[in-house]
Amino acid sequence: MKVHRNITWNGHNLAYTEVGSGPPLLLLHGWGASARFWWESMRHLDDAFRCIALDWLGYGDSDRPGHPAGLSSHADAIGAVLRELSIEGATVVGHSMGGTIAAMAAAAGMPIGRLVLVAPMIRGADGLNRRSRSLLWPGVRHLVRPLIGARPFARWIAANSTYELPIPELFITGAMQADRAVLMDDAVALGRVDLTPLLPAIRQPTLLVTGRNDAVLRPGPLAEAERLLPDTELVRFDRCGHCPPLEVPARFAEVVARFAGGAPAEGGTPTR
Repeated sequence: MKVHRNITWNGHNLAYTEVGSGPPLLLLHGWGASARFWWESMRHLDDAFRCIALDWLGYGDSDRPGHPAGLSSHADAIGAVLRELSIEGATVVGHSMGGTIAAMAAAAGMPIGRLVLVAPMIRGADGLNRRSRSLLWPGVRHLVRPLIGARPFARWIAANSTYELPIPELFITGAMQADRAVLMDDAVALGRVDLTPLLPAIRQPTLLVTGRNDAVLRPGPLAEAERLLPDTELVRFDRCGHCPPLEVPARFAEVVARFAGGAPAEGGTPTR
């Protein structure tokens, strides 16, 4: 049974959902989503793992600060959760923005055992497709800000997130309910991020996961990440878009379970 809890961090409540027992998996959602993003995958993992799905500050059931948080601050929250729960050596699984932040935390030396980066934003300058990047153009950004919490706009943003699966409602409501200041600042920060200088410093075994039909991110930066990470494996899922944990939850969970247990990941299409 899922348990919903909070920790206090920098004067704010950070919410997380926990289920299962065993080695810990810390699950980090992406932009405009919440811990609910992981619930389908957690059904396939909670018999063997302690699954902890965090809501970033400004998202889900966590507090709304009313001002930007910043990707570095989100990364600090990972350390706060690990300390609060007395966890060392967890497998940290991050999707999209969550993967970007997880990589930042690992490069900063946080006590992470293994790393799973699912469709992470590696480099904003050439990582987003044109449709997504157009929202961050300086001349468009001021128009986006007042619309970002409106349902039609949230639906438009989410429209290319999956391949065959219908538009996930959790993305629409997640963006509508998130703190607008945090949401907009995180989007701009992702458009500027460049993880490539940090990746060689990540010593944890790292699994890169992507869908072959991802319409949000371009493949080039992920290929560069595979080259730069010292200890990495890449798995691609066929007929899958930007959200493998939602689109192919059983296959995704199998890959994560194998990797977290120290075995080579299988179930998608390994590249090596």
